[in-house]
Amino acid sequence: MKDKISIIVPIYNVSYYLDNCIESITKQTYSNLEIILVNDGSTDNSNDICQKWEKIDKRITYINQKNSGVSVARNNGIKKATGKYISFVDGDDYLEINFIKTLYNFTVKNNVDVSICDYYLITNQGKKEMNHFDKTKIIDTKKNKKELLEKTVQFLGIPWGKLYSKEFLINNNLQFKVGLKRMQDTIFTLDVFELCNKIAYLHTPLYDYRFLQTSARNKYSKDFDKTAKDILKYFKEYLDKNNLWNEYQYLYYTKMLLLIIEMIKLKYIPDECKISLFSKLRQIKNDIKSFNPNFKLVSKKFLDNKSKTGFFLLKYHLYLLFYIIYKLSYKNKKHKYYKKDE
Repeated sequence: MKDKISIIVPIYNVSYYLDNCIESITKQTYSNLEIILVNDGSTDNSNDICQKWEKIDKRITYINQKNSGVSVARNNGIKKATGKYISFVDGDDYLEINFIKTLYNFTVKNNVDVSICDYYLITNQGKKEMNHFDKTKIIDTKKNKKELLEKTVQFLGIPWGKLYSKEFLINNNLQFKVGLKRMQDTIFTLDVFELCNKIAYLHTPLYDYRFLQTSARNKYSKDFDKTAKDILKYFKEYLDKNNLWNEYQYLYYTKMLLLIIEMIKLKYIPDECKISLFSKLRQIKNDIKSFNPNFKLVSKKFLDNKSKTGFFLLKYHLYLLFYIIYKLSYKNKKHKYYKKDE
């Protein structure tokens, strides 16, 4: 019999999509699976759906934990896993029917601890193929460190769409950062890539990632500055720990700029922020100063057109104009997006 593979599914208030997600796992062409559903204190009927599926498929193990965050959910899944390999699937995503079989065979053939595939981006506009690299290849993590770091900080730093050797994760004590509200996936992936010698990349989309239209992406977050600083703290620790700071400061300060823009959008732009415009501008100025940014080291190649505009306005302290532009965008946007926590 081929190796058992553990599929870990962190779940939080995704009942509308959960049946589709679990069904896509149970119908995989590779059958020697352990499916670990971890419900992180959902307040919808996700618990009922998990209990239903636990009765339907004997390969399913259900963990119902109090709300502790996605990092705790994934870590608890790793502790429970008994398979030789581990894969993560978010509760509102789903898999192509041959995801496990194809990625498993590819991993074994190339004798690697980590393998990656491409994915489909699912929106209300349809299904779009997304590629990490231009061809199937084996990536030497040391020779290709710059490319891997840049891509990880951009979007490759997601735990799904990958297959991991459980022994590799356990032996290196690789877990998700508990208490970090954003970018915990990226920090985990940075550590994974740093500790493995090579990665097998399959230029085939096998994972389906939902990016659906709703208003939650613009949700008010009065403490996002603290979240952003936590993210930057862990990122700097990673760079320092691996003697990468001098060479890759530009990635740190570029990420800082993007987090500052997001902080302003979530903390001061939403209607829930009731303070006066004068107070907003003063606090924006003070918040930015507290980050101690270095605009000279920001790399524009990682910025889209809107972020480039935001960068220019913040660099030259044009806070009022920044506020007006982003407030108008917030007010006039007809389609707003929900994106899962990264």
